[in-house]
Amino acid sequence: MWRSISQSSPLVELEKVSLGDILEYDGVLGEVTDIEIFKSNCEVHFYFKRAGDYQTVLIIKRLE
Repeated sequence: MWRSISQSSPLVELEKVSLGDILEYDGVLGEVTDIEIFKSNCEVHFYFKRAGDYQTVLIIKRLE
């Protein structure tokens, strides 16, 4: 199971997220601009732009 490190963000089905998708984070919609996968610590970082923001990162970590 994957869960966000941020308590206020929703759970995400990772296999269905791709560049250009719109995600909701803290009640604001944003477009996914980059995705990084870190196998060493089982994290996935979604970078996306929100209205009025520069860039925000949503960090998802695999639960053991």
